[in-house]
This record gives sequence, structure tokens and C-alpha cells, in this order.
Amino acid sequence: MSNLHFYDKKERPWPNQRLDRSAIVGHTTTTTTRLWVRTKNEGRHFIVFAAENTDGLPENGFKGLEGEPVVSDGGDKFKYKKDGADKTLDLRFAEEINSSFDTDNTSVVNVTGLDADSRYHYAVIMMGRDGAPNEWELGHESSLSFKTLPDAPVAFTFGLYSCHMPYPSDFGEAGFEARMWNVFKEELAYSDARFVIGGGDQVYADGNDKMSVWNWLERVRDDNPTDDDMVSWYRDIYRGYWGIGALQSIHRSFPNYMIWDDHEIMDGWGSYTPDELSQKMDTLSRKEDEEENNRLAHRMKNAATRVYTEYQHSHNPPTDEGVFDYPFTACGCDFYVLDMRGYRTFKKGGKHNILGKPQYERFGAWAQALDDSPNKGPIFVVSPVPTVHLKDFVSNILDWLAIFGARDDVRDHWEHNAHTQEYIDFMNACFDASQRTKRPLVFLSGDVHVGTIFKLGKKTHPDAKVYQVTSSAITYAALNDRSRAALGKAVKSEGEIKKNKMKTGIIYRRYFTYVQNNIAIFDVRMNGKGTTNLYVNIVGMDNDTGVTESKRVDLLKLV
Repeated sequence: MSNLHFYDKKERPWPNQRLDRSAIVGHTTTTTTRLWVRTKNEGRHFIVFAAENTDGLPENGFKGLEGEPVVSDGGDKFKYKKDGADKTLDLRFAEEINSSFDTDNTSVVNVTGLDADSRYHYAVIMMGRDGAPNEWELGHESSLSFKTLPDAPVAFTFGLYSCHMPYPSDFGEAGFEARMWNVFKEELAYSDARFVIGGGDQVYADGNDKMSVWNWLERVRDDNPTDDDMVSWYRDIYRGYWGIGALQSIHRSFPNYMIWDDHEIMDGWGSYTPDELSQKMDTLSRKEDEEENNRLAHRMKNAATRVYTEYQHSHNPPTDEGVFDYPFTACGCDFYVLDMRGYRTFKKGGKHNILGKPQYERFGAWAQALDDSPNKGPIFVVSPVPTVHLKDFVSNILDWLAIFGARDDVRDHWEHNAHTQEYIDFMNACFDASQRTKRPLVFLSGDVHVGTIFKLGKKTHPDAKVYQVTSSAITYAALNDRSRAALGKAVKSEGEIKKNKMKTGIIYRRYFTYVQNNIAIFDVRMNGKGTTNLYVNIVGMDNDTGVTESKRVDLLKLV
């Protein structure tokens, strides 16, 4: 192993314990789930599942069971000790995995044969080597469980979050700020949430100067780091950012859907010209070599992509290799999760700068197919960057002046003039879908460190009901109150969206803005024919007092 690797590198100044073993409940249906696990060591492991009402299974599942955990040869029985005697219980599902450092000890198991709307407990066992006894890996010290989706609910809830950056520039005594994860966990449990959507920036590869892998690259680039070195750096980012207990609790307890944004790679990835990207990597002590700088940057992007696949996309609904956008259905609703980083490029006048042509065509085909969908609930489109947000003046002046390091941030936005045709085509496809199906369509977004609620409309689409809900950030310790207030003032209020002085016909009105750290809980009510209520709760916390605040809005009643 190279001395540039980060695995357990002692000088990495993480103020919290790194993640070493954990689980994520991924894409879940009425009868299946995709369970992601990371084990501490390489080798053979067993993942076991038991239904909540299984005879002999304690209320807390596998937690506290004594004795060596043993799975029968057929994989249908589990042996343990209780009150000093050997006991067995029936397993609903069991599968062996072989953890390997090739994937940073991460694996995904496709679990089948489950019952709808049912709770399952699970555990991970490390198989003994050379005659040694088996050992518990996960599920013995803390209860691990999740619920499958119901068949045809008339109401359900789910959570939305984005932008997890809990570390201030200087750690100080506090180390990190992650109180909103505890709030999120309580809100999800209280509302019996069915799943959670991570809307981008689940980690920050460059969010804190002390841990930035791009700063590290600058320090060691003359030592010729390998691709494997770079992969180890991004793995360390995930292990640090995901080492927080409340975050892990949500990962382990609710089905999670994830998509990346720029900070899983680097700030503003895809919104720079090659010359600008080279300049970001240049220093006063090094003569600029644009070709070399860009080659190095894209090697880092490739490493980020590999690790994103390992830690996030692997437990999403399956896609073709290299494709990260995906649709899914849940609880009578249709969802499409857009990848706004994998294809992004910056070229003025480009028609597919953000999504790329193949993804746009996949999305367009999905939008057309909604006409034949059996679902009657809302349509949700996860757009990591909001479809409406910044005031035009703010967007144009920041890009022109490139002040405050904000040029890449405003170019990220759909509304930037460089994305005119793509934006118009995309929005038209969404309005058309809502108009044809008579179903509300909601954009779910993050990225901007402000929580907002907008209603959008077009006179040409009188039956379309389109909304923009942004929840950002769940943690962001680098912002002070003055910066948060400035971000809030930069948000649009109402009017018509114009692109390159062209009228789009899209009318917007902002109904709510929240500048503190926040999450969103959606409460969907249906009657079998359509959506009766579509509530969204923006829940946040006053940074000074620690008091939780919330705003509940029924989107369908906005005028």
C-alpha cells in the first residue's frame, strides 16, 4: 500500500470517529430491498433477516442475543443462546458475502421474498477462519430494522435532505455541528416515514481546508499519486463524513435514495471551462500546464465516481454501468432522480450542458410514459440544483464579476443563460407531464443552503400544478448568520423567468424561505383517484438557541 493512501491515516484530523462498519437500507419495494454493508475487515460474512413476528426473536431483533451466531447450511435457521440454552429461529433471508478491499469492504445484497408493509430485523455476522468461532459484525449491539413499502397506501411520508458539511473551517472545541441529524431522525420516526432522499452533497470532498482531498493533491502531486491513492482519499472522505452516529442511524433504519452533486467531486465540477479548471489547480509556485492540470483533475473525478458508486449509487435502483440517473415508483407515486454532475459541462450555447443528451432522452421517455402509469399520486423529480432560485441580477453580476468565488455556483443553476435551450426543453417536458396526467409535479432540490417553497405556472398549461421545494442544508458549519441572511436575500420572489431576455412563460412565486439548517418531510394524502393533500414540512433549528422550528404548507392550496 502506497504511503499516500489514507486508510486509517493518523494525521487526518477527523474530529469524529471514522465509519468502519455500517449498513444502508437502499431501494425498497413491497417485497424486496437492497442492503448495503461495510464490514471492518475482509473475508466471509453472512447477512441475515428475520420478520418482526418470528418466534423466538426478541422485540429488539438480534440485539442482545448470546452465544456464537450460526446460520444453518440451508440458510433458513439461525442458532443462538438464550438463558444458557441453544435456540433457533426462522430466517426470512440469508446470504453470504465476501468483503474485499477492492470495494473498500462494501457489498450490496438484493433481498427478496419479503412481505408488504412489514418490519424486518437484520444482522451481519463475520464467519470464523480456520475453525475460529463466528463473531457479530452488526446488529448485536444495536437493533437494526426497516419496513417494506405498503401496497396501496392512502397516505405516506418521506424525508428530503441535502448538503452534509458539519465541519467549520477551524474545528475548535466543538469539532462538528450535526444536531439536525438527530432532529431528522426524530421527525422520520414520528411521521413513520417510508424512505429518505439524499438530494446531493452527502459529503464534501473539499468542504474543509484540513480535510480537502484537493488540498492534499496539491501537497503530494509531485510524488506522482496513483489512481488507487486518489480512490483512497475519496473513501476517507466518506468514512469521515459518515462516521456520525445519528446519520448512520437513518441510513440503517429507512430506505435511502441518493444522488451526487458537485461536492462529491469538487466544488462546481462541470461549471468551469478547461482554462478555469486549470487555474483552480494552479499555484504561484508552479508554472501552469493546462493539459496536465486538466488530466489530473479528471483522474480525481474518475476516483470520485468509483467511490460514489461504492458508497451511494450501489444501493439505488440498478442502472446500466456509468448511468446514475434513475426512476422508481413508491406508494402510488412516480419519481425520477436526475444526475446533474456526471454529464455536466460548461459551454455557452450548448444544448445539453447539464443532463447530457442520453440522460435527457431517458428522462423524456419516462415523462411520456407517465400517461400509462397506474400511479395516481404526485410526480416527483429530484433535481439536485433547484429549477428556480437566484434573482436574475444576482446570477448575472456574480458570473460577470466572478466575485466571492461564486462563478461556478451561479453557472450550476438551471437559470443561467448558458443553459437556455436545455432549461426551456426540460421545463416544458415537466409542465406537459403534469398537464396531460392531471397530477401535481414537484421538483425536489438541495445545493443552495436555503430552504424554499415555490409555485410555478404557465398560461399555456392551465391544468399543470408544478412546485419547487428545496431543503438545504442539513448541516453547514461554515456559514455565519450574515452569510445566511445574504443567501436568503438573493432568492427570487415572484415574476416570470426570462432566459437571455427571452420570455419563457414560466411564472413563479415564492411562498417560504428558511436560511437556517433544515430538512423536509413530505406528507402525501390520496383517495385512489388522485392527490387530495400534498403537505411539506420544512423543519430547521435556530443556530443560536438550538430551538427546532417548522413550517407546514399544503402545496395544493397555494394560489
